Amino acid sequence: MIERHLGYYLGSKLIAAVVNLVAMALMVRIAGPETYGAYLLILAVAVIVYALTMQWLRFAFFACFRQESASALVVTYLAALGIGFALTAIVAGALAGIGLVAADVAAGVGALVVGLASYDALHEMARTRLEARAVAVGVLTRAFLMPTLGVAALLVFATPLSLAVGVSLAHVGAAVPLVLNVAPEIKGSPSRAQAERLWAYGRPLVPAFGLDSLGNNLDRLLLARFAGVGDLGPYGAVADLVRQVMIVAAEAISGAYMSIARAAAVEGRHDEAGAVLGRAFLAYVTFTAFAALAILRFDRLLIDTLFGSSVGATVEPVLALIVATGVTIVFRGYFFGQALYLMESSHMLLVSNGVHTVTVAITGLLLVPEHGIPGAAAALLAGSLAATLVYVYAWRNHYVLDLPYAEAAQILVLAVTAFLVSGMVERTSGHGVLAVTFNLMVFATLALVAARRFDILSFNSLASVAWRMMTARGRSQ
Repeated sequence: MIERHLGYYLGSKLIAAVVNLVAMALMVRIAGPETYGAYLLILAVAVIVYALTMQWLRFAFFACFRQESASALVVTYLAALGIGFALTAIVAGALAGIGLVAADVAAGVGALVVGLASYDALHEMARTRLEARAVAVGVLTRAFLMPTLGVAALLVFATPLSLAVGVSLAHVGAAVPLVLNVAPEIKGSPSRAQAERLWAYGRPLVPAFGLDSLGNNLDRLLLARFAGVGDLGPYGAVADLVRQVMIVAAEAISGAYMSIARAAAVEGRHDEAGAVLGRAFLAYVTFTAFAALAILRFDRLLIDTLFGSSVGATVEPVLALIVATGVTIVFRGYFFGQALYLMESSHMLLVSNGVHTVTVAITGLLLVPEHGIPGAAAALLAGSLAATLVYVYAWRNHYVLDLPYAEAAQILVLAVTAFLVSGMVERTSGHGVLAVTFNLMVFATLALVAARRFDILSFNSLASVAWRMMTARGRSQ
C-alpha cells in the first residue's frame, strides 16, 4: 500500500512543484515587487482568517474518521463548511461596508478563504479515505490552474485583488474532481453526533491553528508594516520558493506514511506505527538535508533564473536563515504535527503554536523595525525552532521519538559531503555549465546512495519494479 501511495503522492507532488515554480516565477515577474508584495499581504491575512475559522475542521476530520460512519462525517463536514463560507462573506462585506477594511482587501481575503477551505476539505476527505489517485488528480489540477488563472488575472487586470481571485478560482477548480470522488459518501443529513465529535477534538485546534497561522505570517505583516510591500515582495517570493521546495516531498511523505501510521495506532498496533514513523523520519531527513544544501549551493542560479537578479541580491544575505526555517517547518508540521494525530489529543498543538507565535512576535518587534528582511527571517526561524522543541520535550519518552537517529546521521554525512565536494569544484572551476552539471550529479548520486542504502520512500521496491518493466519491454522488442 505504501508503495502505491508513494507513486501517486510523490509523482503528483513533483510535477505540481515544477508547475508551481513556473507559476510563481511568472507571477513575480509580471506583477513586480509592489503588486506581488500587496498580494502576499492579502494572502497572509486570508491564511490567518482561514486558520481562525475553518482549518480546524480538516484536521478534526482526519482524527475522527471511521469508515463505518464515513457518510455522516462527510456530510457534517460539508455543512459546517457551508456555514463558514456564509459567515465569511457576511463579515467581509460588513467590514468593507463600514470602512474598517478596504473593499479590495476584504474581497481578496474572502475569495482566498473560500478557495483554500474548499480545496483543503476535499483533499483531506480523499487522503483520509486513502484515495491516493483522487488526491493526485486534485493536486495536478490545482497546479495547472494556478499559472493559467493567476497569470491571466495579472495580464488582464494587473492588481493584487485580481491575482487573489485567480488563485482562489484555481483552488475551487481543483476541488471539483475531488467532489466527484467523495460523491458516493454525500448522502443523508448532517449528524449532531458527528458534529459533536468534530468539535470535541477540534476545539483546541481553533486557537492552535489561529496562533500557528499568525506566527507563520507575522514576519510578513511586520515587514510590510515597517519596511513596506516593496521589501515583502522579494522576501516573500524567495521564502515561498524555499517552502515550496521543502514541502513538495514532505506532503508526499506525510500522505503516504502518516495515514498508515495513524491507522495502525488507532487499532492498537503501536509497534507497527512506530516502524512507519521511523521510515517517514528517514525520508524527511534525506529530503531536507539534500534539498537545503542544494539550495544553498545553487542559490543564485535558482533564484536569479526564476525571479531575476535583483530579487536574488536582495535576499542572498538571509537565505541560510530562510532555508533553516524551511527545514524546521517540515519537521514541525509534517512529522510532529502529523504524529500528533496518533495521540488522541490535540492540546500539545496549542502549546507549541502559542510558543511559536509569542517567540516570533517578540523577536520580530525587536529586530524588524531596525533590520528589515534579516529581522523578519530571524524571527520566523526562532519561532519555528522554539515550537519544535516543545514537541521534543513533551514527547521525550514516547515511542514517536524512538527513531533511527544513527541512520539519520549517516544520511547527513552524505549530504554534507555533497555540499563540500561541490564547493571545492566551484572554487577551482567556477560556475560554468560543466561545473554546475558536475555538482548536480554529485548531489544526485549521493542522494541515490542514501535512498538505496536506507530504502528511502521504498526506493528499492520501486527500483525493482521499474527494472522489471524495462527488462520485460526489452525482451518484447
